[in-house]
Amino acid sequence: MIVKETGKYRLLKEFIVRTSFSTGTLPKGTEINITQIDDVYHKVIGPELKDWRYWDIPVEPIIV
Repeated sequence: MIVKETGKYRLLKEFIVRTSFSTGTLPKGTEINITQIDDVYHKVIGPELKDWRYWDIPVEPIIV
């Protein structure tokens, strides 16, 4: 899914998170909070992602 709005999302499959010095895995079902969106480079960021990622990630929105 292309994430074009900030908010909470749930991962639909396992997702690998990489930074310049480490890697980690977020399991399926993890809730992530997208806090910023870069429309120019098509990237998103949030606390769980640790770094900018392309906005096409396997998530579904959490509707409250």
